[in-house]
Amino acid sequence: MAISAACLLIGFVASTVHQTRSSARRRHALSAGPWSSATCYAPKKPLTEAGAGYVLTTVLFTTAADRRFDAAYLRQLAERLKQPADEGLRAALAASPRIRALPAAQLGAEGLYVTELVVDGARLSEGQAEAGEVTLVALPDLDFAEHI
Repeated sequence: MAISAACLLIGFVASTVHQTRSSARRRHALSAGPWSSATCYAPKKPLTEAGAGYVLTTVLFTTAADRRFDAAYLRQLAERLKQPADEGLRAALAASPRIRALPAAQLGAEGLYVTELVVDGARLSEGQAEAGEVTLVALPDLDFAEHI
């Protein structure tokens, strides 16, 4: 019984510490992080089905200042990632929900990232859902991305 109580207490303390650290990271990212557009690279279901619910999707975004809101550019790169020649790259990227930098040499572009993102359907406009585009705030150095 004492072991169970000790495990419960340790779990509670570890959870509280993690939550405190992550909320400070989130606050910093939301106030200092750049906003950017992202295109849905591998949605689990279409964003048009989100409605007022949530959809887990893999998004492609960039931190390059001149390309952050260039949706056509991001769609073009997402199509290149879907080509069979990039199968190994897609497999490596699908392995982790964390923010992953894409190799610039393979895609010819700097500052490209993919990550899994929870998209809030209530925050999407009709045009965004149909185009598969979302707006996010991201700080890849802190491994933080959130749909806004």
